[in-house]
Amino acid sequence: MEKDKIEILLKKYWQAETTIEEEKLIKAFLSTQEANEAFTADKHWFGAIKDASNTGHGEVHFTVDQSSSKTLPLRYPIWFKIAATVIIVSGLTWAGVNYNQRVQYQNEALARKRAESSLMTMSNALNEAYQHLNKPTGLINKGQTENYPL
Repeated sequence: MEKDKIEILLKKYWQAETTIEEEKLIKAFLSTQEANEAFTADKHWFGAIKDASNTGHGEVHFTVDQSSSKTLPLRYPIWFKIAATVIIVSGLTWAGVNYNQRVQYQNEALARKRAESSLMTMSNALNEAYQHLNKPTGLINKGQTENYPL
């Protein structure tokens, strides 16, 4: 096989673009004597892959170590559960109270604004009424009672 073709196949191999047939061609070429001189690093790589696949460790066996001594159960897990429950309940209660206070404060602020608005409306209406009441008094004080006998 030509050296140029092998170099192209090796470049494709290192870019993970080769097919299985092309990899077989590379392995076959690297097992010949011609590859000893020019492709020593690649030959070592493929040799290591071949050695790793021939180790016979295709299957993995798991074992469970069962100790004969029994462990004592903890005495405190129930207290930890109770404490965690108390913490969660108190946290949720605090959050609910805090939320309710915030909503109540917002409602109070809205009611205060509405009350101020209605008080200002009433104040403006009273000021207009007071001005209308003062108008005839001003006419009387100026002596313009000619049309209206007293």
